[in-house]
Amino acid sequence: VVDHNLPTYPCSDNTTYIPDVYSGYCWDPEKISSGGECGNYAKEGDCYNREHLWPKSWFGGFDYGMNAQTDLFELWPTDGYVNGLRANYPLGNVKRSNVKYNSTNGSLLGLCDNDVYTSYCFEPCDTYKGDFARSYFYLSTAYADEWSCCDTDGVNGSYIKPWMEDILRDWNIFDPVDDDELNRNDVIYELQYNRNPFIDYPEWVDQISE
Repeated sequence: VVDHNLPTYPCSDNTTYIPDVYSGYCWDPEKISSGGECGNYAKEGDCYNREHLWPKSWFGGFDYGMNAQTDLFELWPTDGYVNGLRANYPLGNVKRSNVKYNSTNGSLLGLCDNDVYTSYCFEPCDTYKGDFARSYFYLSTAYADEWSCCDTDGVNGSYIKPWMEDILRDWNIFDPVDDDELNRNDVIYELQYNRNPFIDYPEWVDQISE
């Protein structure tokens, strides 16, 4: 139900199918050998994973998420192959001259176009840039001081490092909240009884001190 409120839904004549946020594929939500949720893949389009948008390794692993590991604002349907390529790279803008992989929905993996961080990063397609940014601001706020791990390229605990925060702030403006995102917020509230305030009030991002 949550994934039926993604911007690219419906993605099939079969309305039970769910769209992918890292690729142009559409998935049977059931655990099946091909075309649905699974753990094995060889190429884009084989199956999808429930992606932890803020990688689990950034808070020390599944058992150390302090409930973030099952938070619906953290979980997204993603192509298993593309998700594997994304790994735990930070989000950022990829240099168009240094693209290593371009997925079927235009998500990119490559060298980051940034003066501070110049190694690999993952850039979602334009449709989801704002959605992901607001999810990161939510996670950073909801789990502030909850995570004792980890100092990575993009974050330190729940703290988003300035170079990535600047990009997420830009994405919040570039891809504003739409009806699908508002509806998804409503559905998640019905299931876990909390909301992402940065969806209800995206202007609050500008009130966060840098």
